[in-house]
Amino acid sequence: MDVASLSPEAVVNRYLEAIGGREKLEKITTLRRVASAEVSGMQMEVEEINRTPNSTYKKQSMMGQVMFTTVFNGEKSMIISPQGKQILEGEEANALNEGGIFPALMWLNNPEYELSLEGEAEVNGEKAIKLRVKTGNSEGTLYYYSLATGLQLREETKSPQGTTYANITAYEEIEEIKFIKEMQSEQMGMAFKIIYQTTELNPQVDETIFKIE
Repeated sequence: MDVASLSPEAVVNRYLEAIGGREKLEKITTLRRVASAEVSGMQMEVEEINRTPNSTYKKQSMMGQVMFTTVFNGEKSMIISPQGKQILEGEEANALNEGGIFPALMWLNNPEYELSLEGEAEVNGEKAIKLRVKTGNSEGTLYYYSLATGLQLREETKSPQGTTYANITAYEEIEEIKFIKEMQSEQMGMAFKIIYQTTELNPQVDETIFKIE
């Protein structure tokens, strides 16, 4: 492949095609996933429900006890933790906006996102091209896509707390759409493996989980 001829938009389109194609992806209006990980010897479970266009509910449990719940309803965010409940608006709220079920669908022809290519790299023995996606004043997230398959291999996000890495090590196919099955992540100096146990496409969900008050 002639990397020099690739544009950011072409890289995104190759990725969308690799995981199933825009037509199939846009039919998914609700997605529920449950993942597990072992952090510092303790078992963690994360349940995440995404609904188009950009609502997100995420619950993190440790050893069976709910530690954090975060909700974004498109306008406001809510964080519930052992310290209490916090409601965020504006830019603070938007920091919890994950961009919908398949964020890459939102990147194209959208003035809110700035896309740029940053050269090649090697990830897990595969040649990859790096795509930076920025929104607002942030440095954005750096995504690595396989030159051979178009699939995402890695992502990096910088924050005041440090750089978060996620290396994708396996995909699974459900109803002709590829989803991340396993990834190796590093956050705040802690490395752990995340395995998705459950994936439900267009499930019925309780609308009140997205309510913020």
